[in-house]
Amino acid sequence: MAELSKELKEIKKKYGETFMHICRDNFSTLLETEGLLSKVLEKHIAANSKNIGDDIINSGNLIEFKDFIFSKIDVEKEEKQIIEDRTPYEILDEAGYKLIECTTEDGIQEFRKYYAPDEVICTIYNGGRLKSSVVFFAVKDDAENIKREDFERPQREDEYGTSVLGIQFDKKGTCTPHIITRYNHTVNNPNGTYGNDLDRIAPGLTKSFAKLLHERGLELNNTNIEEFELPGYTVAGDGKYYKYNLEIDGKYYCPGNIIIENGEVKKLEKPESQMLIDYFILDIEKKTLKTYDEHFKDDGFLECFKNIEKIQTEKSPDKEKQTRIITIQIKDLNLPITIEIDKDNNIVGYSNQELKYVGDCFLSLNEKLKEINLSQLTETGHQFLMFNKQLMELSLPQLTVVYDDFLCNNKQLSKLNLPKLTEVGNGFLSSNEQLSELRLPQLTKVGNDFLSSNEELSELSLPQLTVVYDDFLCNNKQLSKLNLPKLTEVGNGFLSSNEELSELSLPKLTEVGNGFLIDNMCVNELYLPQLSKVGKHFLALNQQLIKLNLPQLIKVGDWSLLNNKKLSELYLPQIKEMGDEFLNFHPRRKELIANMKKKRKNETKQINPKEIAELDRDTELTITEVGLGKELIEKSMSNEKGNIQK
Repeated sequence: MAELSKELKEIKKKYGETFMHICRDNFSTLLETEGLLSKVLEKHIAANSKNIGDDIINSGNLIEFKDFIFSKIDVEKEEKQIIEDRTPYEILDEAGYKLIECTTEDGIQEFRKYYAPDEVICTIYNGGRLKSSVVFFAVKDDAENIKREDFERPQREDEYGTSVLGIQFDKKGTCTPHIITRYNHTVNNPNGTYGNDLDRIAPGLTKSFAKLLHERGLELNNTNIEEFELPGYTVAGDGKYYKYNLEIDGKYYCPGNIIIENGEVKKLEKPESQMLIDYFILDIEKKTLKTYDEHFKDDGFLECFKNIEKIQTEKSPDKEKQTRIITIQIKDLNLPITIEIDKDNNIVGYSNQELKYVGDCFLSLNEKLKEINLSQLTETGHQFLMFNKQLMELSLPQLTVVYDDFLCNNKQLSKLNLPKLTEVGNGFLSSNEQLSELRLPQLTKVGNDFLSSNEELSELSLPQLTVVYDDFLCNNKQLSKLNLPKLTEVGNGFLSSNEELSELSLPKLTEVGNGFLIDNMCVNELYLPQLSKVGKHFLALNQQLIKLNLPQLIKVGDWSLLNNKKLSELYLPQIKEMGDEFLNFHPRRKELIANMKKKRKNETKQINPKEIAELDRDTELTITEVGLGKELIEKSMSNEKGNIQK
């Protein structure tokens, strides 16, 4: 094998071996001129990660990268000065957008309506952006008609993503533009939509905004244009591509102890003793762990690291992992805390075997954690591990209580063991894509959105659960078996839009909110013997329900049993109050309701089997089996007479 040239050796040292091979295999003509390729790379590619070669290959963007490098070799031509007389408002109006500048926080909040609940951009969600940025929104004329649910595979610049654009310019340092997609963090580098090239939204927009900003004493810096897309990389104000681990509120946390804020590249002041891990700064010299951004200073993770006595770092004994272990000894703790970080300083492992309680937002923005050991943990605050993408299995054997958004939006979690959990807050495990196995034998009470939008869970048994609130298990794609023997009360949207559940038995259930089992595709058998009161849209839009026996039902809300076209057997002996449009769109609705009223008028006398048979024949609906119908109706009348006498 031929010896590497001096230039290739330098490239290998700065950017890693894989990247060096890419350069040797694809830029042989450039390498003939000593220093030419290195000069281009130094100007456009930051050396903050040795993984860039692998990232280019894995992204499938090698051809685009080659074109990008060769484009920088051409002789630069003097740019013609083009005076743009039109304002940004006029240019975007011609392109089908309405441009609005936000000068108050209330003005920013008016745009919340355009975003899906879990895709609200940081400008709206966190607030305070006007202190550092000039903020505009560009809204397509038909934005409200472009629906999120129509885009199952989001692309940063697709029709939905570009229908509402945040356009912002940094006030501090260089006046750098950022174009923010409507998808927010659902896609790669959402703050770099159209590569931050304003002219890709509409020709002439860059010059026009430059003129507008100049009139305010700000000079547009347009060097952060992303000329080819590389997932996990952003172009800073110096024009270079930087690998980043996390983007939070417009700040990029990068390998190499680098933070990019307002387009400005910042390095930690004491890299020899400070380490940027995730969005935390570990100061080995001062023995402290803190966040760079004050907005996240209350992260529950930080509470674990008060009174640090000793910090030690070493390579992992498992060489295949290529990770480092940070061992931290805390005063008054017997066992040390360990943090495992990968070669880009992402937190991938955490062990704290004496921790019993964690506060809000514990590692809520971490994406790469794969292993965690919290064997004594009994209670968590809000947003515990809320956006993790790598954790596959988790066991918390002592955990009893969790608050809102516990492990929601996790991408890989498939197995979870919480044997002592009794109570959970809102959003518990919602929007998990891989969760397929779950045991919660002690759970008694849950909040809103419990396990909503889970895509793989097919069976669930909650033997102690008694009360649930809104949107319990809604939008689940695979759920086919459910055991809730002690459930007595549920909120709105219970099991709405489930696609596989066909049978359901809730023997203790007495009261339900609005939208109970609405829009279910397969439910054809229900056992609800104690149900007495239901809200609006009860069992509406169910496609397969044939029989319904609700012997204790007294009150039903508006639009209940809407469009249940297959319903052929219905028994509601105690019904006293029916909401508007009850049984609407049923082919024999009028006959059924007329005969229900007829039954109520004659409830003071004994109803014999012959009369029940006549009702069956008149309505062409089977009310119930003759013997069961007679027994239940007479028992009901007897109870009512007893109550009157008392």
